[in-house]
Amino acid sequence: MEASITFKSVAKKNNNNTLLADLSFGVEKGTRFTLVGNNGSGKSIILKLISGIISKDKGSIYVKGHDMNIRKNEIKSLIGYMPQESDLDESLSVFQNILISGRFFGLNNDEVSNRINLLSKTLNFYKYLHSMPSELSYGILRVVMFCKSIIHNPEIILLDE
Repeated sequence: MEASITFKSVAKKNNNNTLLADLSFGVEKGTRFTLVGNNGSGKSIILKLISGIISKDKGSIYVKGHDMNIRKNEIKSLIGYMPQESDLDESLSVFQNILISGRFFGLNNDEVSNRINLLSKTLNFYKYLHSMPSELSYGILRVVMFCKSIIHNPEIILLDE
């Protein structure tokens, strides 16, 4: 099978603390993959490395055969990443937060608006589109964050907790 995500001897440090050391693994295309480990074991770091939010210190990361060092922007467009903590802008409505995310990935306003309407109805948060993130329950907030992470119809979805 074709590898969708490959880590080869990846290392990451932060202030002389080793977060990852010589990590190698592969995830096959079309599979579901779960990272399990203790708090602080590096699960979120791995997701942030794959999504391009942070950079590795050593090794190679490939997504769909593309080297993260060479084709970072192209790879980012293939990935939908939902972080553990809310990444919604508290000064913008739910609709505006998702709209900005869609525009970031190159969708025009009509495309994004149509996808927001469809996904918000499918995921049952349509009535919250004009609410502020601070007005949402934790469950609705997570659904909105999920919608924001998939608004551009990514091939790979990364969910942190």
